[in-house]
Amino acid sequence: VPYGWLCPFEGDRGRAVDILVKGKKMVVEDVRRTMREVSRNLGISVSITREGLETLLVLEDLPEWEDVMKGSGSLFQLDIKLSQLGISLIQEKPLDMQPKSELMFLYFELIRVKFMMCGSDVQNLAVSITEVQVDCQLPGRADGHSGDKRRDDTLALPQHERPAVIFANCADGDRAFLTVVLHRGATSSRDMVIPFMDVAVDAIDLTIDDGWLDPFVTWCRQVTQTSRGRGMPFAQVSRYAGKSVLEGYEPPPLPSVVQVESLHISPLCLTAWCALKLKSVSFLPPYLHKALRLLSLSGNFTLDGAALRLEERRLPPHRGSLADFVRGLASEYNTNLLKATAGILGKSSVVNLPRTGASYLADSVGLAAAEAASLVNLLTFDEDYVAHQRQLRSEKRIRNVGDGLVEAGKSLAQGLEGMMDVWRKPMEGAKTDGMGGFFAGVGKGLAGTFVKPISKVGQAISDVGSGIAAQVGPDSASQKRRRARPRIRLPRLLFTELGVMRPWCELEAELLRQLGDELLHGVEEVVPLTSQPALRRIGSGQLVLLLFRRRLLLVEIKMPVGLRVDGQQEASSEFGVHRRRQQSMSIGADSLQAMGSRSTSSVRLASSNQSLDVFEALDESAVRLFSHALKPLNTVVYGVQDLEQKMMAGGREVLDCTMSDQVQSAQLAKRGVRAEFSFRGLRGVEITRDGILQLEEVEGRTLQLPLEAAPLGPAAREALAVGFRTAIAHPDALASWEQLRAALAEEQRQCNAGFGFSDATGGSRDSGGSNQGSRSGAGQRVLEVFEVERLDVVAQKWRTPFMPLDSDLSWRWLDSSGCRHPHLNSKLTREQAAAQKTPPCGLDVNLFKPMSQWVKDLHVGTDKEGWRYGMAWNSSTWEPQPGLFDGIRKRRWTRTYA
Repeated sequence: VPYGWLCPFEGDRGRAVDILVKGKKMVVEDVRRTMREVSRNLGISVSITREGLETLLVLEDLPEWEDVMKGSGSLFQLDIKLSQLGISLIQEKPLDMQPKSELMFLYFELIRVKFMMCGSDVQNLAVSITEVQVDCQLPGRADGHSGDKRRDDTLALPQHERPAVIFANCADGDRAFLTVVLHRGATSSRDMVIPFMDVAVDAIDLTIDDGWLDPFVTWCRQVTQTSRGRGMPFAQVSRYAGKSVLEGYEPPPLPSVVQVESLHISPLCLTAWCALKLKSVSFLPPYLHKALRLLSLSGNFTLDGAALRLEERRLPPHRGSLADFVRGLASEYNTNLLKATAGILGKSSVVNLPRTGASYLADSVGLAAAEAASLVNLLTFDEDYVAHQRQLRSEKRIRNVGDGLVEAGKSLAQGLEGMMDVWRKPMEGAKTDGMGGFFAGVGKGLAGTFVKPISKVGQAISDVGSGIAAQVGPDSASQKRRRARPRIRLPRLLFTELGVMRPWCELEAELLRQLGDELLHGVEEVVPLTSQPALRRIGSGQLVLLLFRRRLLLVEIKMPVGLRVDGQQEASSEFGVHRRRQQSMSIGADSLQAMGSRSTSSVRLASSNQSLDVFEALDESAVRLFSHALKPLNTVVYGVQDLEQKMMAGGREVLDCTMSDQVQSAQLAKRGVRAEFSFRGLRGVEITRDGILQLEEVEGRTLQLPLEAAPLGPAAREALAVGFRTAIAHPDALASWEQLRAALAEEQRQCNAGFGFSDATGGSRDSGGSNQGSRSGAGQRVLEVFEVERLDVVAQKWRTPFMPLDSDLSWRWLDSSGCRHPHLNSKLTREQAAAQKTPPCGLDVNLFKPMSQWVKDLHVGTDKEGWRYGMAWNSSTWEPQPGLFDGIRKRRWTRTYA
């Protein structure tokens, strides 16, 4: 029976149908959705299906074999789970005729995609990407390990470094970079109906500069260009000649209509650094290009750590074409982004000059007070107390005035506690050493009663000064985070004159970092001449044989800790460096302080075996104060040096961190070359019984290459000799290393299979998958939750924070920043969440599976239940036992997901 509405998809009213069967009513809320419902009492099923352009409502009797308790089930489900994904972008035609090099490295961690089709056509999609980072791999980029080391000795370097990490999410509050949840309904037409869509994005750090934007635009053009010529083939022209243009014409189908009923987009926080010449962004739309030119009032567009926030959006229902929907959404966000940019435009390093002076003055006062307090502490004659105070001073992380005031209040409170040493120390001494300990405690107690309050007053002044210096300093928290962020991995080495890409190898990446691309351009093979056991015996120097078509180089490089000669990191992969970094970063600042507390006991033991030396303490304090006093002079000297070097470069833009780094790198590369041998004069090749490869020149000179410690099998050694013999036979003295390459690959395959030559690791490369079983934590995510309680002074018990200013603390379960945990169960009220005994938090069950129960973080810096005590949430020092004025405590919970 045909039924329906004239315009079924227009308006907000529902399209419901009542079905009467045997006097009982069944209600179908919306016939525009495919569905299937089963009535056990009536013994029928009601389904809405699509057939062509028609929607059918079908009533059927249930077959006897069908489980009537089972409703519409899932017909199709697809799960994609990737622990890590890395993508390299290689310059095909580099600018200025430079050698090919890796342009960018894109890293994605913990990608989860779940697609499910329910009923006839209802589709559910869930996507989660935990972390994203994009590294610019071009020369001259600085990261957390290769930044300008002079910064700590100056007020602020006038030269801006170009960071290697140009895009990264901040993992703010343990949030994933991107989470998308989408439900799609089925209709009887080609329309796309989306009843619900939720998009959540983490905070992002973004750096845009000409150094990587110009090569990237060129790379995109190279990728998108086609080799086909313009015009139309003559055969096609002759086939249509003399025919009507309407002959055989079929009108194209109407475009699909998108109907979005509910779309929620989380707020987007973007911290941007931008240094662009507007002529470099000609690819932008004309209206956007003109807007940037108007905002910048010049040909340069600059942002220095600008914080942009796009508010949360709940879009009204929309019905229209997909192109219009995307265009309207992009236009709205572009407008909001330009408005936010206009509000913060003009941040410049010139504005920071007064802030730099104020920060230096406040830091000077704080440092002087801290050194004075450190010297006064020696008068307590308590070695354990002095060592503990030094440890606390090294643990403090004061980021603003608020943190400084909190730490100052805690220092004053500890000074008041020190006044009770006159009673406490004699009692402690009597318990441990009897009467002798009692009299020794009397002396320490009298000294501590007078000295500790004075020392803590100086420490409080230091805390306030440090807070003011951090608040008004030129470096914000986002700038420090950006400067400290390391690369995922080093740039890869490309082989041969054509720039052939091979699986990434850390040994080869170290060669590129230490020797530079000019020296390594055209290298065919990399052969380590020192095995891992030999490397442990002789030290950190690694001999490497670099084979080219016309020559060879014997070089020596310094091996970083943990790097194996085969280029594989111990228990690691291409992403191993990042994996360990990520695990340490996921612990958070609180756990770093906890690790500092773990080392307190060792510091105390070391100090207890040494007598206090006042003169050494005076020397240390004098060195710190003198170094701090030289910062203004160092700033001027380094600035003049950079200016001179830039003028010597003819006004060209300096890409490296400093010109001195360029010179130092070139000198280091030259020092690393131990021998160079040209194949033009090669006359003979021989491998001795001692495992030495001898290369004899026409003039009679001989170059000996020691192979006895090289991680090469017999086949690879013979192939190496064959490669040299091909250079003798070739009229132009060109060597072929194909046989060596094949031998190394075969030995590596046998090594991976667990048999064959165990040390055949020369030239081995980690493909990113062979070591999957040995990776620690690969494909896993650790969820971190902090539980917090406040002391009820009246009842003298700890309970969920209850003060009016506690705000998010009253939720009890927080992230590392002190905010309500983003993964807290949204169905719980504040009171219900506070009543839970374990964290009511979890990752999306559709994307992640828990691999463990909730575990408390217990260590030396906590009590037996994992609690740590402080005066306020933003305290940077926490104690395992409550002090007299400590009113808050917290403990850390973790749970592993996969």
